Amino acid sequence: NYAEEFKSYAANRMKKNSFANPDKFQEWFRLNKDSLVENPMDRSMHGKMASVLLPLFKSDSFSWSACLYLNKTNNFASDRFDQYLNRWKKNCPVTGQKEFVQKISKVFGILLPE
Repeated sequence: NYAEEFKSYAANRMKKNSFANPDKFQEWFRLNKDSLVENPMDRSMHGKMASVLLPLFKSDSFSWSACLYLNKTNNFASDRFDQYLNRWKKNCPVTGQKEFVQKISKVFGILLPE
């Protein structure tokens, strides 16, 4: 059954790559942000970030709607990460979506303008 296989795969990825101490995530991100840019396909690093971000998405199903506005503009590739997050926030039309992007930015230690 495909659903069971996918569930098992996802659980294994999260177990293998989850971030052991979420309180240390900002420090880890600061130390690894250049490597994330240089190696954008590093699944282990993505898994670590996903393990920290997933609880935010799970706690508020409305937050997923903010993802519709993630890459709404075309010049995102040249932005710094803080600019990218700020542009995402500006693209969101609903206050709750903007607040969610603000939460995400704080996880990374980035303070966006209110």
